[in-house]
Amino acid sequence: MTDISAPLPHGTTLHCRVSGVAGRPVLLFLHGFPEGAFIWDELLLHFSRPENGGYHCVAPYLRGFGPSSSPAEVDAYRAKHLVQDLMALIAHECPGGALECLVAHDWGGAVAWNLANQQPQLMKRLAYQPWVGLPNILCREFVVPELIQERCTPEALAAAVAAWLDDAPKADALVRRFDELHHLLRRDTARRAADAIAQVAEA
Repeated sequence: MTDISAPLPHGTTLHCRVSGVAGRPVLLFLHGFPEGAFIWDELLLHFSRPENGGYHCVAPYLRGFGPSSSPAEVDAYRAKHLVQDLMALIAHECPGGALECLVAHDWGGAVAWNLANQQPQLMKRLAYQPWVGLPNILCREFVVPELIQERCTPEALAAAVAAWLDDAPKADALVRRFDELHHLLRRDTARRAADAIAQVAEA
């Protein structure tokens, strides 16, 4: 695993985590918010191994994250600028070619969909990993209270959870679902995520 800084022609620099041999088919991984390129480290190493395709794997810190360029102007974070960054990074990593697969998660997924819509020729496949941080999404049902971000203070969240725990049937259901969720997350999730991406890349 190496770290590189990719200075792009329009003045932005994207700091990237990279694994694998340059010149091999490229997998590009886009992180979510609030995260960074490091979330993909295990998968970068996995897919760069010869037995897993020997891909050249690249995970940039998107503009505004980590060591990458962080313009002060809010307008600099509009989708068109993020797409421009990725177009230039793809040209840098696979000149004249297309990504074998663009893998994206959360906020990175929004950027990836914009890129795929505007420049579909730059990728052979798109794999979107939805955000799985919320128990409600993982359980596929409403098991914990959700609050609008600006109202989600520790006190407000504690009060909402306390109200649930005071309701015995809801409390029992909550304990049962979190126990199931705990066992689910203890499985080899990195391997399963890698298998899912491999299936998309090989399709």
